[in-house]
Amino acid sequence: KHKVERGEPSLRIGQPGPMGRILVRGEPGHDIIPELYPVEGEPVIDKPGKGAFYQTDLELMLKNREIDTLFVCGVTTEVCVNTTVREANDRGFRCIVISDCCASYFPDFHTAGLAMIKAQGGMVGDKDAVAALLRKLLEPTYRDGVVLDGFPRTPVQAAGTTPPTATMNESRQHPSLKFWKLSCP
Repeated sequence: KHKVERGEPSLRIGQPGPMGRILVRGEPGHDIIPELYPVEGEPVIDKPGKGAFYQTDLELMLKNREIDTLFVCGVTTEVCVNTTVREANDRGFRCIVISDCCASYFPDFHTAGLAMIKAQGGMVGDKDAVAALLRKLLEPTYRDGVVLDGFPRTPVQAAGTTPPTATMNESRQHPSLKFWKLSCP
């Protein structure tokens, strides 16, 4: 109740908006965009607060999968993303915020939100930098022509060729990395 009464926004939670009632489960504006819609069996966290850990099973889900590093993106940078990163850090998770995969209604708030994360020692990078980091992490390690780690290669793939693209599919993981897409409407 108090959350609805705070401030003086032009539209409040539950009021009709351009995509249905504002922040109400089941309304089109609360749904996940088609490009990121979860596949069968993929977990969805329906967060009731600003952070993804508040009153959800996210911490348990991550720890059960032995995930300790999160790549965080979303809206709004200064509220939901910042809150999730702080909650994650408090629980011992490392976070990398993907700056150009976050947004705010106000560009200055986005910039300030990222600056606050950096000021507290957080890691921030754009999607190209994060993709380059992942490619580097996924490069196999060789000793005497033998792959010590990395994705399994087919006989035609020679040393030094590009490894297969990393996916979120848990059945095909790099031994030291766990990929898991999590959707938060």
